[in-house]
Amino acid sequence: MPALGMDSPSLREEPLDRCRKCGDVFDIPISECDSGLCSRCWTTEHPEIELKYIGIPRRFVESSFENFAGNHMLVDFARGLVQGAPKSVLITGPTGCGKTHLAAAMVRRLVQAGRIHQHNARFVSSVDFLIEAKATFNSSSGESEEGVLMRYERPALLILDDLGAEKQSDWAATLLYALLDRRYRDMKITFITSNMTLEQIEQQLGSRTASRLSEYEIVKIKMPDHRKISVMQEAKIG
Repeated sequence: MPALGMDSPSLREEPLDRCRKCGDVFDIPISECDSGLCSRCWTTEHPEIELKYIGIPRRFVESSFENFAGNHMLVDFARGLVQGAPKSVLITGPTGCGKTHLAAAMVRRLVQAGRIHQHNARFVSSVDFLIEAKATFNSSSGESEEGVLMRYERPALLILDDLGAEKQSDWAATLLYALLDRRYRDMKITFITSNMTLEQIEQQLGSRTASRLSEYEIVKIKMPDHRKISVMQEAKIG
């Protein structure tokens, strides 16, 4: 199907409807686009919709480098990780220090740059991943454990949140290793957040998983729980 607006000049005298930002011919009917932006430019200026489809939780769809409450050197380092060729990243630190915020900010930047979109990126917590896999034990679910694995091994970018929050078991450790190993072998990019250090991950999930993650860029956040600090500050003000 020809792009909208590419009619023969003899059949159309008015100028083509083009994006006010990039100048490309609109890829959606002009009647459905009152912003003056094509879908690509709309996504770069309003990444929240794309982030929701990727699975970023509502609490973090507005997360950016600009509103991260923390060390500017940490933000600059994280920004640098997504400016060039993206690398797999393990973000570690205590609860509430901003790990998921930072990961979401990195995804936002990639969306704004047009480098990822809802069709090639996915967000899931380690707990929800295992819940989905365990649900396949019910024969009426219509899905297999392998199907769940494939859903998360295929995307070009996977954000695996809160690794280590899951209940410890040999089954969980094996399934998480299978996911991370497949992505490692296929050279897929993975962003992981965890309360655990690499040494603790080895103790809980095994040396093979820790070995895979040791090749990631490791970002250690040592800031305290900013949510608790906010509550304390409010209490003092009150």
